[in-house]
Amino acid sequence: MTAAIIDSAAGSRRHPDGTFRKRLTADQARREVQGWQAIRDHLPVADLVSSVTDAGGLHVLIYQDVFAAGRCEHLLADLISHADQDDRAVPAVRALVDAVCNSWLHAVGDTGKLRPIGQCRPGLYAARLAPGGRLDDWYGHLRATPVVVDTGSDVVSLHFAGVLGRLRAELAPERGCLTALTQGDPTEPNIAGSSLCWLDYEHAGLNPVAAEAANLLWYLLAMGGWLVPQYKPATYAATVGRRRPALPPAVTHAWIGQDWRRVEVAGQLRAGVGRRAAITALLARLRSDLGHAIGPGDVMDHLWPWLAMRILGVLPLTALADQDAAVCLLKLAQLDGSLADFAATCPEEDT
Repeated sequence: MTAAIIDSAAGSRRHPDGTFRKRLTADQARREVQGWQAIRDHLPVADLVSSVTDAGGLHVLIYQDVFAAGRCEHLLADLISHADQDDRAVPAVRALVDAVCNSWLHAVGDTGKLRPIGQCRPGLYAARLAPGGRLDDWYGHLRATPVVVDTGSDVVSLHFAGVLGRLRAELAPERGCLTALTQGDPTEPNIAGSSLCWLDYEHAGLNPVAAEAANLLWYLLAMGGWLVPQYKPATYAATVGRRRPALPPAVTHAWIGQDWRRVEVAGQLRAGVGRRAAITALLARLRSDLGHAIGPGDVMDHLWPWLAMRILGVLPLTALADQDAAVCLLKLAQLDGSLADFAATCPEEDT
């Protein structure tokens, strides 16, 4: 294990007066307010009531509590957990994911344009990918030799130096992509419904639309039901109301050799009924109007670098249990294949 996973609960809470309050540093508060201002006229967001400085010197942003106000009934995360246990909620899951995709397409219609990536909000990728950044720190010791991933049906050679080099080329500041004013971090705890409202605005502003879709897809596939509850339990507890135990992949064989030179893995991501409904709804839109808006050709060509950044850049794979790391490497190897293979899941009860 060469890296540590640090977990910390978010500095935010619901208040009895019907507001939602976030305690942030001055720089965090500045970015959050700028993001909220950038998207408030284009996307449904919570009302920002005021900003104060508390006794500890932190800035407290006071938002309308959309649940206390009756605007929303649930977070997407909670709705998925509910539908996992009661399939009568499945249509509501599909409807909320469709509302998310419609919101992105509305943003594209209002503000969409082919722009250089360098004009976009950099928080979730630029510093991590920069030479000497997080990805070099986490995986630099693996650059010398390729990692051979044997799935039983295929053998893929992953050379980390090549992966990082390809990412830096694909996400170079001058590279053009479809951009729009969006929330910037579309995860299950940042999406409220049933009437859609975007929450959390630190990364809001001009963002690549492919990055938005990739972020949500990987969260639905792996982060929300498996990696966050397993490896960042305090964050999970602080941001989700209906908590469920982590649902690791169904793995029949996993082995990582010395220095990660060879990885053997046979397995598949698992998801409950509600989570599978959310994934299916997003995939349907990526194969149709949303995918067509993101760009021509195979949508995986546009999602690839952003999915790779989520797989590699959120949790250090070298700090995960071998079986979990092997599955993540399997998903990384599948990025050059089809969307269907990458996003395949088996039912929760399968082992």
